[in-house]
This record gives sequence, structure tokens and C-alpha cells, in this order.
Amino acid sequence: MKKIAVCCILLISISIYSQRKPDSSVALENKLKEVYFNEFSGIPVVQSNKELIGIDPYQSKVIWKQPMGSLGSLSAWGGDGGSVVNSIEDTPFIILEYKTLLDTRNGNVLLKGNKIETFQLLPDFYAVLVMTKGEKGEKNLSLVDMESSSVLWTAPLKIKTSLMDKAMALSADTPPESFRNLIFTKDYKIALMYGKSIIMIDGNNGKVLMNETMKSGLLFTDGEGKNLFVVDGTKGIVAELGTFGDGITLYDFKTGKENGKIKLADKFAWVEDIDGKLLIKSKGNIAAYDYNGKKLWKDNFQAKVIYNIEKATEGYMVYYGSEKMLLDNDGKKIWKKAEAVASNFEPADYDWLESQGYVKYPYDAGNLYVTSEIIRYIDNKDRAKNYSRIINYRSNLVAYDETSRSLLVVEYGLGKESLYLYNPDKGLLPKTGQSLNIKKPGYLNVFEKTATGYFISNPWEYVLMDDNGKITAQKYYSTPGETGRQLMNVASGVLDVASAASTVDGAADVVAGSPSALGSQFGVPGTSTEQVERGQRKIERAKYYSAASAMLYNPVRQNSFTMNSNYAFYFTKDKTGNKFLVQVEKISGKEIDKLKFENNAPKYLIDNEENRVFYINKNNLDIFQIK
Repeated sequence: MKKIAVCCILLISISIYSQRKPDSSVALENKLKEVYFNEFSGIPVVQSNKELIGIDPYQSKVIWKQPMGSLGSLSAWGGDGGSVVNSIEDTPFIILEYKTLLDTRNGNVLLKGNKIETFQLLPDFYAVLVMTKGEKGEKNLSLVDMESSSVLWTAPLKIKTSLMDKAMALSADTPPESFRNLIFTKDYKIALMYGKSIIMIDGNNGKVLMNETMKSGLLFTDGEGKNLFVVDGTKGIVAELGTFGDGITLYDFKTGKENGKIKLADKFAWVEDIDGKLLIKSKGNIAAYDYNGKKLWKDNFQAKVIYNIEKATEGYMVYYGSEKMLLDNDGKKIWKKAEAVASNFEPADYDWLESQGYVKYPYDAGNLYVTSEIIRYIDNKDRAKNYSRIINYRSNLVAYDETSRSLLVVEYGLGKESLYLYNPDKGLLPKTGQSLNIKKPGYLNVFEKTATGYFISNPWEYVLMDDNGKITAQKYYSTPGETGRQLMNVASGVLDVASAASTVDGAADVVAGSPSALGSQFGVPGTSTEQVERGQRKIERAKYYSAASAMLYNPVRQNSFTMNSNYAFYFTKDKTGNKFLVQVEKISGKEIDKLKFENNAPKYLIDNEENRVFYINKNNLDIFQIK
């Protein structure tokens, strides 16, 4: 769930530019309290005491209004901490107070009243699946269509809450439950795990095909979407943590009826859909099944750790322990003797990889494996280059930049901060960290590649690094009014130090390096292993983005998730007390522009796609066109 920016603060150096006034302004009847923004639609939404108002930023005019009374029970709106407003990423929809779903393009209220527990974008449907809970605990699943801005159907369900959901509800202020193993097929059938229930629905009309309570650990389907495969789970919360049984039940995706069973040689580990076959691994055994669950062949590898299987010209290549074996299309061994691979691996390495929850970062030279306690590097060729270092996520930040494939680790505590940059392909495997003098390391939320190095930031300060990870510049911006009070709530940026996950302009992603921050789509909270991620469907969203752009308020607007901004912004003041938002170039730290602000706690947001800043100034929404 991604919060909309109530305010957006970023950073940098000393400027020769004077503060300037807004390029345009929208005058409204009542004093404005908050401004929200939907990155997808590009529509700023402002809140007064009486109304929620959508603004056309292209013509600087009001396009819709909704009286506050029409938006359901919004108890926290306008409080000192701001309202709870969440954006459904890559859609024009926002959620208010977890109770009201609204379309920012036209102000349509699509769902309201019941608690919105969770949601998920279904790109193939151009729609969002939403689970709500009524006052008496009843659950309803709704499909909200982007193109028509309407609810296509709502299906009542019977859900038994899981132990994990109850535990999360005690510690989290966000909806505790989530879809797990959500699957949708090419003919619009939907299956998912929710609480202790397995649900199958016809997405074309909302007809419930199956709604059963069972001990299940994992759902997957075949390449044709013929059957839903439900892997047995174990009792209690252990099942929810990804401990699987040795049985699999098949259900017909068209009718929801049971369609057969599979009995494995041992507990389920992972599944691969290769060449029209389901290759299921259980301990040292690989077995192939057709899409109806019929066993085609099996091969026993004497309980050795099987960690990969690939399609080969002659059949299949199976990797296990420190060896590999070639099988033909019928599962028979082609080689008489296994071939050695990755001689730098020790047997203990395989045991560790099999037993530990980890995040794998693959490189050409080798692989980094990160758990909540350790970073390990295993080189593909030279055992002497293998690397291991203990880490502590309670006081560390770990982030990964997909553009450069670099891993950042910031260790902090007791005023002593160290920075590590890992990239084995560039020879970066530091054993000693660089000293980092930063005031608020726990709030770092930006890590992205620039043309000359890396840009790291929190809402108040930044660090510039070269390509080798050497710190070249850093600066802290004092925020007006911060002395003696807590700094304003920066909804777009403040991170839990154990999560360290954020998305910056959609192109350079800061991905969580901490397993505690990851939730596998296979329903394994707390771990993300290569094994449990096997068989996970990878959604290619290019087609969705292309078609969805036609549904924007202004179709000319490019989708902001393709933007890689060159600038950052920080709210600060000069020596005379003048307050302004400074625009900083990420590569150099050079200040480019200063936007005049009037108060110590400004409410503003930034549209990186159209290069605009929206700022609440009493009854006006001021609009700055930035450089």
C-alpha cells in the first residue's frame, strides 16, 4: 500500500537564484487543509473543511467537488497528523481512511462505508480487486474497473481469519490481511488465499466457484489455467510461514470442483512450469506431472539439495549439491556420472541456502545472499573471493538499485555511521565501511543511480557518491520551525529502519534488502527465498501501461512510472528567515531554483512527470512550473 505524498521534501547546495512566486493559482472558497496527489492520473486533490476538490493542473481550474459528508466516516481528516490517504499504485484510485475508494479523474465515489482491508491491481483486467469488511464482520470482494470508473461486481464471502492476520492486527495501524498467492488466468478466473480460506471466482461476473476453509500452504496453476493446485499446509501459524505438506489437491478452474490429488515423496519445496510440464521438487526428488496432475516421470537424487532445473536441448538440466545432471524428456539420466559445478561452493553452503530465508542478488561474477543477520557472497569461479559479514537489521538500512545492480548497506547507531556499496561485477566487496556523517540515517529513503555515481537522501539531507562508492559530497538542510518540535510528517518518505523500501520516480527503484521487509507472493511473510519464488507468475506490465494511458484524465500525460527525475527538493530557509523550496541537481548538488513558501509547515507535493509543484497557500492552490 503506497501512501500519497502529503508533503514531499528532498534536498542540496548553495544557490544564486532568488525566491520566486507561483506561475498560476487556483482560488477556492474555503481554507485548504491538505493536498494529495495521484501519480497515475496527475490530478492534485485538495481538502477543505467542507469539500474534497479535484484540480485540473493543465488549465488551473476545478474539475470536480465532493462534499465531505458524501465520503463516509472520515474521523481523522484534518487533524494535526494529517489524513490517512493511500494511492493504489498505477491506477487513478485513492483510498480515504481505509473506507472510501475514489476516482481522482472525476471524483466518483466507488466504494464507501465498509473497511477496505486490502486491494490489488489486476493488469490483465485493467481493474482493481478490493476486499472490504462490514460492521458485522462480513467480507465482500469487489472488482473496480478503471475504464468505466465503476464497480463491475461484488461477491459476498465467508472468511476465517488466520492467526497471522490476528497477530498483525495487534501491531499494525494498516489493514492486517492481504491477498496471498493471487492468481488470475487468461480467461479471467481468479484464485487467492485470504485468512484461512481458498477462494475461486469467475472474474467475468463475480460468481463464487469455491470458498473453502482449509490448511493450505501455496497455490499455483498450470500454464493453461486449467487447474488450481493447492499445496497442503501444516497446522497453525507455521503453515502461514511457508511450511508445506506432501499433498496437492487439484481444482477445476472453470467449476471450482475437486479434480484430483497428488501425493509427493516428501514435503513440497517448489514447482517449475517448463515445456508444458509441472516439475515439482520435494527434498531430493524431482517429479514431472501434466496439467491434469498425472505423473509423467520421477527421478530421485538421493536427498541431495536440488536448487535449480532448466530446459536443455536434450531435456532438462538439474542442479543439486555441487553437481549437475542432464535428464532426457522422459526424466531418464543421459549422463552416467554427474558433472561438477561451482567448485567454490562448500557442502555447507548448500545446506545454508536450503535452510535460510534469504534475498538473492545475482551478478555475473557470483551471487550475494542477504538474510536478516548476514551478507554472503559466493563467487562463480574463485572460492578465495567468497565473502561473509554479519549485519544487524535493527540498526541498519539495506537497499538495492536495479539500474546499477548495486547494493547499499548503511550501518548506524550511537552516532557512528558506516556506508558499504556492493557490486561484485565491479569488484566492490568492501570489508570496511566508509565513515558517514549524517544526522538522520534512519530516514534514508532514496538510493538511485545517476550519470556520475549515486544519490542517497532523506527528507533533510543527501549524500553523493561516485561509481566506486566513494562519498564526494553531502549536505543537511535545516527545516524552518523544526527547533523544539517534531518535524512535519513526510508521508512520501519516512521509512521504518527495518524495511528500507521506496520507489523514486518509478525508474530507479529502492528495493528492500531486508527479508523482514519482504512478503512473498507465495504467502511466506518474513522470507523471500529463491526456492519459494519458483513458479511465481511474472506480470509483464508494458501492455497494461500502454492501454491504461488512454484512461488518464489527460491522455497526453506520460505515465510517471517511466520518469527518472534529475532533481530533488528540500524545504529550508535562508539566514534572514525567508522560507523556500530549493530544487537541487542530483548529479552535482547545484541549486537550480527556489520556490517562495509562506509558512513553517507547508503542505505541498511534486509532480515529477509534468515538473510541477502544488502548494497550499491559505485558500489557494499555488502551482509552480519547475525547471
